[in-house]
Amino acid sequence: MKILIADDEELILYSLKCMILELGIPNHDIRIACDGVELINALKGFSPDIAFVDIKMPRLNGLEAIRAGRDLSPKTRWVILTSYSSFEYAKEAIDLGAAGYLLKPVSPEELSATIKEVADTNRRELMAANEEFEGKLNGLFHNTISYRQAKLDFFKEAHFLGAIIIFDSPLDEESRLKHQIDFCNQVREFIGEYLFSDLRIALCTLPNGELVTAGAFPAENENGKKNFIRYLRRLKGSERMFGTDLLKVTILETEECDNYTLLVRQFKQVSELSMLRAVLGIGRSIDLEGLIGKSRQAELVKVSKCLAALSIAYRQSNYLEFLKTITLFEEALSFPGWSSDDSVFKAVQLFLKYTVEPSLVVERDTDILDRKSVV
Repeated sequence: MKILIADDEELILYSLKCMILELGIPNHDIRIACDGVELINALKGFSPDIAFVDIKMPRLNGLEAIRAGRDLSPKTRWVILTSYSSFEYAKEAIDLGAAGYLLKPVSPEELSATIKEVADTNRRELMAANEEFEGKLNGLFHNTISYRQAKLDFFKEAHFLGAIIIFDSPLDEESRLKHQIDFCNQVREFIGEYLFSDLRIALCTLPNGELVTAGAFPAENENGKKNFIRYLRRLKGSERMFGTDLLKVTILETEECDNYTLLVRQFKQVSELSMLRAVLGIGRSIDLEGLIGKSRQAELVKVSKCLAALSIAYRQSNYLEFLKTITLFEEALSFPGWSSDDSVFKAVQLFLKYTVEPSLVVERDTDILDRKSVV
């Protein structure tokens, strides 16, 4: 939580700051101002969640500063500080939308209660706004709302980043689905840790059932983007959530874009190229640029398609199709130098282990697969 304190009495100013620090608010999230003009200047680029403002200050009094500052920082909650128990002051503060009115000297208990109340209100509003963003994005994916209806009201100009989350495992369908549900539940538990006024995060599915996540953040503010990237990093380490080594999570990332249309288009492109994880390596993060780069190598595209078909045939217990695909796969691997490319060789081994059969043997020589291990 970011806090701004504005008071022309130095003793009051630093006393409040010390009390706020004792509540566990980091020093870098606290700003101070000695008058109304400094308060206005401090709002620019800081956008505090809560501002404690003294009424009687030089150059620009507290009520005037709040009136001028509301447009600069519309999400800020304003709390009046004063030594005057005046109904007129209180009435004007309420008319300006003040969230509280504290008489000086302020006790630690009053300060803590006020900050908690504002934090709880902000959190409820933030979660509601995040649910709205997720609902709009899900509606776009499934064609239940238009792009105009999905417009974001909370950012003047939003940018987006997204990722498709793919689970590869030889486990049966029911077990994989259970792990995916557990994964979603655990992600929802910690999404709130990354949500601030400058970030929204959605977790939903594409029409083909693939799990996706996306972040929206103001174009002019890097904090939201940084928090979403931290969130993606946490997803990358999510395999330990499952309690099994028979499941790999691959994060396929879009590029940053400045509108919904491009975001949806990139999700479609990433989904179409997702099979290339078979030769790039599963259980890691792969960006769209990396997928596009591999898609230009016809031999590796052919190998990836065979591997995807092999995985599907095996899961469906279609062993005739499986054996036919093995033949096609072996032919696809006949291009020169494939076995000497260690990264591709290891990626293929890993993919087969987690999508077909853990004991499946892949050789570098002419007999590519030991078919007895899977038939």
